[in-house]
Amino acid sequence: MKKMLDAKYQLTSGIVRLSQADEWESARKEWQLDHIYKTARPMSCLCGHTPISNVCVLKNRLNKRTTSVGNCCVKKFMGMPSDAIFNAVNRVAKDDSKSANIHTLRLALEKRIITQWEFDFYSDTMNKRKLTPKQVATRKRINQKLGQLMKEVN
Repeated sequence: MKKMLDAKYQLTSGIVRLSQADEWESARKEWQLDHIYKTARPMSCLCGHTPISNVCVLKNRLNKRTTSVGNCCVKKFMGMPSDAIFNAVNRVAKDDSKSANIHTLRLALEKRIITQWEFDFYSDTMNKRKLTPKQVATRKRINQKLGQLMKEVN
């Protein structure tokens, strides 16, 4: 329990230090998930945990600073669905006919990787079991674009 509290303190103090605000709750709201990647080389999270391989790059909306944080800290302390995005991108990379999730689609739309039309199409067909051949082809094309959300870094 003490180790988790120390990690949270390191993460929160690191985020506050990089923020405009000088207290955690306000500082946390300044940050958004910018992009994600896998790395083969060992890295450390802002909380001190090492090694991390699923890396989330956070960007401050106000001062444009960025920082790299482990996937677990982003989910646990920042409340961002990075694990769902990692899982979806990995799933569609293995089988491009599979469906992603709304969190992944929102990030892709925000990053202009997909268009509003593609977002709407995917949202409308996401939970359908039977797609027409044309719908499958469109989903596969969009899934290939979703791969741009995550790049492997060595």
